[in-house]
Amino acid sequence: MRLSLEFLEDTARFRHPPEHETCEEEFDRLLADRNAGRIGEKRYVGGLQDIAGRHPWFIDAHAHLGNVLLNGRKPERALEAYLKGLALGEAAIPPGYAGLIEWTPLENRPFFRAAHGAVLCRLHLRQWNEAIELMDTMLVRDPGDNLGIRHLLGSAFLRAGRRDEARALLLEFRGEEPSLHYELALLRWLEGQLPATATSLRHGFVANGYIAEMICGTPDPLPIAIWHRTSFAGPDCARDYVDMFGELWKDTPEAVAFVRWLHTHPEVMAERAAILACDEELLWERDVGKRGRIADRRDILALAIDGSLSDRIVARRTDRDGNKVWPWLHAASCR
Repeated sequence: MRLSLEFLEDTARFRHPPEHETCEEEFDRLLADRNAGRIGEKRYVGGLQDIAGRHPWFIDAHAHLGNVLLNGRKPERALEAYLKGLALGEAAIPPGYAGLIEWTPLENRPFFRAAHGAVLCRLHLRQWNEAIELMDTMLVRDPGDNLGIRHLLGSAFLRAGRRDEARALLLEFRGEEPSLHYELALLRWLEGQLPATATSLRHGFVANGYIAEMICGTPDPLPIAIWHRTSFAGPDCARDYVDMFGELWKDTPEAVAFVRWLHTHPEVMAERAAILACDEELLWERDVGKRGRIADRRDILALAIDGSLSDRIVARRTDRDGNKVWPWLHAASCR
């Protein structure tokens, strides 16, 4: 038994063997038992391995095994599981087929889950070029990008030394995902554009301030009492970003010191506080009309973040000994 590919008018979907429905029911029961706490991880993994052994074409068993291993910080083993699932789908695609295989049909989603998991493993393992190749393939097959590959690709390009490609993606999608403001800031820092670095960071601070805290050494910041506009604005997203991409911040001379200095600069804190005040109001306000007015005020404040403040504060200062110093280096020297 194996998968095959059915061609539709403008896309394609995977066709499963006849016993797929029975297999999927068994798989769904296993997931339900795991989610309800009726079985532990050992029995859950055993169940997935059993399904994969009896139905080797069932991609989701491999993808979910990969999830367990990746969550357990075993990216090498997780990658093996994801690649097994991915290979099953690839084997069903005829050589030379360059058409779409989109996320929308339910039959295609296990294939994309395995591919997405493999991308995450490649990124965790710092296999940047391999991750880029797989992400490019996924975007060609599914331009709708339901899994958000576009939010990872720029970071991989940056770490692979492909700065022009990184810049194009980070500029295009920075409004969708807060971490991309930080990535654009890091790129600008590496290129010596210090005021532009500060401006990108200021946008990042108000989109997800937890990332700045984690870059500066707070490993697990507590959520603050504000309305988080999306899941991207919360600490979980920050943790995922720093876990996967934070190493380059630490390895880049002076970059962390710059973030710390800027994040605690009085004028930048005041700028951020005005926006946080709106987020705090939105946490408690229930009236739709009032919420709309608060949100509009917040948007105006966020859109007002430009380069003027950055140009003014990112400048050498004269210390008490008459030396011209960058303020973030002066702060770091006081440790």
